Amino acid sequence: MKRSLRLIFAITILLTACSQLPSSITINLGSPTNTAAPAPTQVAPLTAVPLQPTVAPPTAAPLKPTVAPTVAASPTSAPKSNQPMVYISGTTHIETNRQSWPNPDAFINFLRQVTTAGMKWSVGADIGWLEGEARAGEIIKTTEAMGVEWDIHAHQTSDRAKNVVKIKNLGGKPNTVISGLVLTELEEMRSPFKLSDGGTWFGDILWGFTLRPDHSAGSEDTSTGLWKPKNSKEFYTHDPNGSIIMVGGGTRDLKGAETLAKSNPKFAVTSATIMVTPVKLVVINMDAKGGLGTDGVNEIKSFAERMSKLSNVRLATISQTAKAWVEAGSVVSGSQVK
Repeated sequence: MKRSLRLIFAITILLTACSQLPSSITINLGSPTNTAAPAPTQVAPLTAVPLQPTVAPPTAAPLKPTVAPTVAASPTSAPKSNQPMVYISGTTHIETNRQSWPNPDAFINFLRQVTTAGMKWSVGADIGWLEGEARAGEIIKTTEAMGVEWDIHAHQTSDRAKNVVKIKNLGGKPNTVISGLVLTELEEMRSPFKLSDGGTWFGDILWGFTLRPDHSAGSEDTSTGLWKPKNSKEFYTHDPNGSIIMVGGGTRDLKGAETLAKSNPKFAVTSATIMVTPVKLVVINMDAKGGLGTDGVNEIKSFAERMSKLSNVRLATISQTAKAWVEAGSVVSGSQVK
């Protein structure tokens, strides 16, 4: 009896507990122990909220140079300071006589070496060479690319106009330097030359004059410095209203130019020139027999290096020297000017 009561009591408790279970749960008393897994809980995906920076990034401002770029000074420019300057140029004359013609390759090589060393050069070629040298055009164009200028050199007044046209026809750019002049020709230079191509040419710069056409002893001008000659009779008198600038070449050798530079002349712009013979390619020596010196390309290169270290020296062509003199105020610096 007691056992029956206990059984009824146990069944009652079990039924009471089952009635409290959720209705979605099914108890399958007759199936194996592996039952279906409950469906996973569905969770809505999180929406990403963009992060807002607390401090705005700084805007990069373009950098401004603290020092303005420096433009290399042109040798044609007048000195910006009050320091007196010595302008040193280099030049070569080629005459009509074939015996004075340079070897084309040797001449080009010489000019390449001296210009690379810093020298500024010009060439005055007479009409015979311009018309007779088969490689004249090649030489002119090749050397102009090195900075070499082509002056107008002639022994006949009428040939100067021919030279200008011929240089242009050969592909060159003739400048306005009258390179070499007998003093009696000066007045003829006062008016522009009419050219066969319809243009005109006026030489406003003079370098290298002689009293006699034979270049005999004592006939060469060895002045340094610049001025405007009044006329052929008063050549060493400066005419401020003159139209032709004389650029003095001095003794035309290395020693003379270096001596001038180291003497510290007080003129705003003064000048000297190194002259080299076309065949031997050596610096002239006015005191030597035949005018030939012994200084060649190596000595000229060493000279250029020494001069480049002097603050009062500019290496420039003859025309650049004249331009610098004008820009500096055209203050007379001719060593023989009265």
